[in-house]
Amino acid sequence: MYGHQDCKTKDSHRRLAALNCEMDALAKQHWARIYAKVQLAPAPHISIHNEGWTIWSGTDKVVAPSRNALHSLLADQPTQMWWVCHNRISEAAKDSVDWATCSTGMKALKPGRRRWITKHASANCRVGTTLLTWKYQDDDHCPRCGRSKSTTHVLTCTAMGANEVWNENLDKVAQYLTDSDTLPALQEAILTNLACWR
Repeated sequence: MYGHQDCKTKDSHRRLAALNCEMDALAKQHWARIYAKVQLAPAPHISIHNEGWTIWSGTDKVVAPSRNALHSLLADQPTQMWWVCHNRISEAAKDSVDWATCSTGMKALKPGRRRWITKHASANCRVGTTLLTWKYQDDDHCPRCGRSKSTTHVLTCTAMGANEVWNENLDKVAQYLTDSDTLPALQEAILTNLACWR
């Protein structure tokens, strides 16, 4: 019996062929009804003969395991959830971050700068709080103001000399935004929010 005989003209159908097409249509309707009513278990992970090793993301097989596809599976979601679990970002904020643009921006930086940003943003660098955790120091105090020195505190410390460094760097950011022909309203939003954050 040949398949897909209903694609041919009706005149060419013999009785068995017509019954076969009718049976196929009824079977599909029955499957659709069952699928709508019953929660089906995911298909088992069955390897194909001589296929070698395979990569799965949950119940989905990764059919084209390119470097970018694997990196996104291994790093993107777990990294984003790390930020949420460590109270660095809220669940709602996680969904509003433009992760693709962040990725493009990081790739434009030199490796050393990329490493510094990652370590600083994840609070995994040599500041008072981590040095205390790593048992390299007896306290986590900032030598300038005496408060707990975290990576955030490095940017927000208001001790003598710290404000001057902040203002100089903010002026450099403003100049960079002007030189890059950034929209004036966007420049103002960035600089105002940086000042408010501090």
